[in-house]
Amino acid sequence: MICHCGRPAQRFVRRGLLPHVLDTVCVVCLRCGDVTFQVPDAPQLLAFAPDEVPVGGVLEIRARLTAARPGPVRLGLFVPAYMREDTVVEPATTKVRGSGKHAQDVSFRVRIADNTPPQAYYFTVFAVQDLAVSTARRHFGVVPRQG
Repeated sequence: MICHCGRPAQRFVRRGLLPHVLDTVCVVCLRCGDVTFQVPDAPQLLAFAPDEVPVGGVLEIRARLTAARPGPVRLGLFVPAYMREDTVVEPATTKVRGSGKHAQDVSFRVRIADNTPPQAYYFTVFAVQDLAVSTARRHFGVVPRQG
């Protein structure tokens, strides 16, 4: 499997040892760390975005969704709690009709405030179809504005 950064990633299944603990499909990249988590029969999800965004800029995000089966899929994006005052997520959630066969792209934007400290951050995209949840995490850096 290939990570969204273009490097090889390892996919494995973490088995729930008790009847009420679900199995979890995980993808891990040596560069990015934990990339995706999903329960069985959940949509497949990857998140693509630039590695850096300037202070006061807009991070354009493309979520690649492959629905587990035809039908509606809810998607959303969130940033960690410590970053919520410095960002606006557009849209926070959306609903698409998945085909169950072909991947489709869904766009999000994260507007970064002018007073956001330059450092490394991350966002998480999630997809829910018939109560099956998938998440994809992507790291990015906020850098000082040039000029």
